[in-house]
Amino acid sequence: MTKKNNGNTDPKRRIFEAAAALFVNKGYSAIGVREIAKEAGVNIAMINYYFGGKSGILKDILEDAFGKYYQAQASAGDNSTPPEERVRNLVTNVVHFFRENTTEALIFFNCAVLDIPELKGLKEKWRKMYSELMLDLFLQMGVDLKDPVHANIYNGFLGGMIKNHFQFRHELEKNKKTAEACNEEDCQETKHIEFDDLFYQRYVDLLVNQYFHGVIYATQKDKMKYGPK
Repeated sequence: MTKKNNGNTDPKRRIFEAAAALFVNKGYSAIGVREIAKEAGVNIAMINYYFGGKSGILKDILEDAFGKYYQAQASAGDNSTPPEERVRNLVTNVVHFFRENTTEALIFFNCAVLDIPELKGLKEKWRKMYSELMLDLFLQMGVDLKDPVHANIYNGFLGGMIKNHFQFRHELEKNKKTAEACNEEDCQETKHIEFDDLFYQRYVDLLVNQYFHGVIYATQKDKMKYGPK
């Protein structure tokens, strides 16, 4: 057994962090408990003791990530907050959540859709909490979550866009050596990107305008063409 405690003497936390790193880099389905145990420097019995198995670790990661993600959205404002201000707060908070919790955030967005029986009840709870939280803002922007087309487009739309950026950034950083060795034009363009505060200031500004004004415009056009549902 290889010890990799990384200075952390709490075996439960080591298992959590080792599994998270493996899940985000290789995918949940490709990882077994033996590999997690080796990476964390523990035995398999300890994983079963703390988490009950691999799905138990994933459940803890997802619950931790959802709690932070939900708080990022809830603190953006309520129905007394002007819609555009609330969207700006929302985008700012969600981007901050991804920057501070990239590994957990990517696992949440990539694994919450997996068909894992142990997660069925949790996913339904999260869906209900999210819908209730966002309902008034969606209505102010012309989105009707009872409309199946609207629901399929806008449920998770903003988070999905932000997730795609951070997935790209994660893959870019994971393959940094490959990018540095690449002389093709597209590699040259991406390997010099600075993901600093200025980048994310512009990123937030553009995304707020695209999301707020774009959604309102699209839903208005939809109602003009198809009528209210």
